[in-house]
Amino acid sequence: MVKDRLISSTALPGEPLPNLSASISARAAWQSFPAVFRSAYGRTRTETRWHWVTYYDEDGDPYQVYEARAFGASAMLLIAAVLDVHQAEDLAGLAKELGLEVLMELHGEDEFGYMVDGVTVAGINNRNLKTFEVDLEHSIRMANMLPAQLPKISESGIRTIDDMKKLRAEGGFDGFLIGENFMKEEHPGKACIEFCQRYSY
Repeated sequence: MVKDRLISSTALPGEPLPNLSASISARAAWQSFPAVFRSAYGRTRTETRWHWVTYYDEDGDPYQVYEARAFGASAMLLIAAVLDVHQAEDLAGLAKELGLEVLMELHGEDEFGYMVDGVTVAGINNRNLKTFEVDLEHSIRMANMLPAQLPKISESGIRTIDDMKKLRAEGGFDGFLIGENFMKEEHPGKACIEFCQRYSY
């Protein structure tokens, strides 16, 4: 899902996305964002280069995992901060049974215990949930404490090409989840394309 591709972008209806982008993301609470969900579903059905990652809604239940699979998702993102370890085990196990990859989002070293069976990718969020400060060095330290062979995604607060190159070179990140940097633009898809065109690895 993440090797050789570096950008994960939020799906917006009618917005173009670049070839370097590997996945389209949408929240599992599809009833709240039907247009986005339909857009993601349509693209992953007609453009085989896309993978589709859904976000597990902390207010939902395991049924969302079944929904994600039914809608053709390739993977599900679980957020350690809103789950307990038993929930993580149950959800990751269910996703594994259904053939979904699981990206576990981590914010601190104390959440390493959430890398349970069924989790195939580690996501490290650069933003502190309490202060909202972005600290790339913290993410790099965490990444280097995880097994080298484990695919790792750097999430949030990535604003420049230099940020990506630093995270890749010093933290060994395989991919990047970028949303805010594009969503603040009038045309997020176009902004994503231009961003990717400036990146070379």
